[in-house]
Amino acid sequence: MTRDSQKSVHEEVFKKLCVLVGQWQDNNASTLVNYRLSANDTVLVETWTWPEKNIEALTLYHMDVDQLMATHYCPVGNQPRLLFDSLDEPSVFTFKFVSATNLLDPGVDHNVEFWIKINESDFFTRSETYVESGVFDVQQSTYRRLS
Repeated sequence: MTRDSQKSVHEEVFKKLCVLVGQWQDNNASTLVNYRLSANDTVLVETWTWPEKNIEALTLYHMDVDQLMATHYCPVGNQPRLLFDSLDEPSVFTFKFVSATNLLDPGVDHNVEFWIKINESDFFTRSETYVESGVFDVQQSTYRRLS
């Protein structure tokens, strides 16, 4: 794939993810997710809140020259950087770990992969893979649009 065609694919994926702008809630009503655009619509801001725990996390999506990047600001204090890796199918967007800031020990819990599947306009599914001390933990939830 040429650099221009890669950039085109990654920019198209960013645009497809922007349909998530709005408020969402998981099936257990324990997690709220908000998507909004920032920085002149060049950054998709994903804010995760767990109201009962008073915890918040962020993931910022943006282009880095010709690649779509996601930086996850985790409540445990590290910031994994993941790059868009593939379209497993037209509505499934996979991101994989490339590096992290504030991760002095790679054995500490951190996000190494996630995918988002836009099921339809009012639902999406997200799967996240974390690793801690070599043990992988996969978490998956479906979210419905609130607004």
